[in-house]
Amino acid sequence: MSTAVWWIRRDIRRTDNKALQSAATAGTVVPLFVWDDVLLNNAGAFRGQFMCRALNALDNSVDRALIYRNGPAVDAVVEFCRLVGADTVHITEDFAPYGRQRDAEVEKALIADGRRLVRADTPYVIAPGTVRKDDGTPVKVFTPFYKRWLTHQWTSAAENEVTFADFRDLCVGSRMEEGWTALSANPSEEAAWERFDEWSQRAMGEYKEARNMPGVDGTSMMSPYLKFGIIHPRQLLQRLDGSAGSDVFRSEIAWREFYADVLFHQPETTWKNLQPKMDALPVDSGDVAEERFAQFCAGNTGYPIVDAGVRQLLGSGLSLIHI
Repeated sequence: MSTAVWWIRRDIRRTDNKALQSAATAGTVVPLFVWDDVLLNNAGAFRGQFMCRALNALDNSVDRALIYRNGPAVDAVVEFCRLVGADTVHITEDFAPYGRQRDAEVEKALIADGRRLVRADTPYVIAPGTVRKDDGTPVKVFTPFYKRWLTHQWTSAAENEVTFADFRDLCVGSRMEEGWTALSANPSEEAAWERFDEWSQRAMGEYKEARNMPGVDGTSMMSPYLKFGIIHPRQLLQRLDGSAGSDVFRSEIAWREFYADVLFHQPETTWKNLQPKMDALPVDSGDVAEERFAQFCAGNTGYPIVDAGVRQLLGSGLSLIHI
C-alpha cells in the first residue's frame, strides 16, 4: 500500500479535514509537522504553548503517530518523503504571503524529486480569491462581499477510516516545555466543542449586543481554535440555526474571511494602510513611538478599555476580541 504525507500546519484536527482525508485516499498516512523557526520566532509564549499543546492533543488522537521534523520546510518535507517512500504530500492551503511563498518552494522541490503537493483544503469556508465581482475583480467592501460569500457552496470532508503509518523512529520530538503556565483554554477539539456547545446554548441569543461588551461572557472564544485549525469555520456554520444571534455570528465568520481575502489580493496591507487616505494621519516615530508602544504593551495607556484588553492578553494569552 502507498504512503502519503499529511503535512499539518493550520489544520490541527482529525474531524472535517480534507487534507487528512485526501492523504487517506492515497494510502497509509504519515502525519508530519515541521518546526518552522521563521514563524515560531515571531510567536509569543502563549501562542507557542497553545500550538504545542494542540499538537500533543492531536498526537494522542492519532495513536502517537505524529512525526516532528526540523525545518526549513523546503528541505524537511522532501527529505521526509524520501525516508518514508511517499509520492504525495497533502495540505490545507496557506493563503498568507509567507505561507504561499513557502509552499511554492516546497512544491517546486517536490516536483524536482518526482513527487507532488496536493492542496486539498482551505482554512476558510470559501477560499480567498474566490468571491469576486461580476467583472472578476475583488470585492473591496464587506457588505457586498458577504452577500456574494453567502451564495457560494461548500462541503464538509468525508469521515472515512484512516490508517496511520508508524515512523516514530524518525521523529525529532515535540517542543513542549515543562513548567509552562497553565493556559486558560484547553487546545483540543473536544474542549473547543464543549465550550462552543455550552456557550451557544446559553448566550447565542444575546450575541448581537453582548459580543461588544467585554465585561460579560458574550463571545464564543473560538478565535484561537480557528487560528490553528483545531476546528474549521464550516463546522461552526453547521451548528448555527436561523436565530438573530446565529445570523450575526455567521457574519462575524464572514468578516474573518473578508480580511483573508483582502490580504490575498493585497499582501502589502500587512504593513500598509488598506485605505490610502489613512496615510495622512500623523504617526509617532523614534523615541516617542518606542515609549508609547512600551506603555501599550504594559497596559498603561490610560485608556481603560485598551489597558483591560492588554492585561487580559498578558495574563491569559487571550484577548477581549473574539468571534
